[in-house]
Amino acid sequence: ADFVADESRFTGPGVNMSKALQKDVETMLAERAQERPLSAVHSLKSLQRSDSVHFLSMDTTKLAQMITLVDSELYSKIRPWELLRTAWSQKKYYYRSVNVIHLIQRLNRFTIWVAALIVWPTSLKQRVEVMEKLLRIGKLLLQYNNYHSLMGIYAAFEISAVARLKHTFAGVKKKLRAFLDETRALFDQSSSWKNYREAFKAVGPPAVPYLGISLTDLVYIEDGNKTLLEDGRINFTKQKLVAKVIKSVLQYQSPAHEFSISPVEYTFTREFSFMAETPLYSLSLKREPRDCSVKDIES
Repeated sequence: ADFVADESRFTGPGVNMSKALQKDVETMLAERAQERPLSAVHSLKSLQRSDSVHFLSMDTTKLAQMITLVDSELYSKIRPWELLRTAWSQKKYYYRSVNVIHLIQRLNRFTIWVAALIVWPTSLKQRVEVMEKLLRIGKLLLQYNNYHSLMGIYAAFEISAVARLKHTFAGVKKKLRAFLDETRALFDQSSSWKNYREAFKAVGPPAVPYLGISLTDLVYIEDGNKTLLEDGRINFTKQKLVAKVIKSVLQYQSPAHEFSISPVEYTFTREFSFMAETPLYSLSLKREPRDCSVKDIES
């Protein structure tokens, strides 16, 4: 906020940009300061104190809807200028891509959160139940065109701490394992994410795309093409490529997803605490030691 408020750093049209950015930051801070009504959303502390609130006890459909609702809210806030000049990848320019960064951070935290849900349970039976519930949520996310969090679930299953749990995977129903294989094929990176690109072309709004692919496209365009030609003219070919990607990223913002708020599920899924991936692997080794049999971990 201090940076964009300092108009002395800008000249000409930049002054207007500075004022616009300052207004955006002020609006964002005001939204954060607003208290959510207690009637609609429980506090996280109240959930932590309640023994009856548990992931497996929550409604699968409501969980998928609330995950999608929060994703959609964040996605709908992204503005075209946030996707210019790869600002999201350079710390000094983060202020230009606040909403893009929020969505990226949410995906990263969601991925680790999903992995932790799988690894935490001490019993094999409960780990299988958690895996199956997450895959059912994934099927609903696909139904809601939420490729953002679908990628998060897929990525969590690929984390080494989860991927090594062979006895847990063996207990998952075949149809759900088949869905995981389909998701793995969807997000196959070969041929520049061909499967995902083709699948998403057939999707209509409301939808939440997986931003990672488009952000990578924008990086390649930025790095591979000069902004100015040798004669000093603007490289409009580059600008058209950038505009095409930005349009494709944001065209699903309207209409947005609309689900009635389910207080417990909404609170449970609106924010995910940051945690490192490394401790999960140590915990995974405790859950299923190397070369263990099913009998070893069921006893």
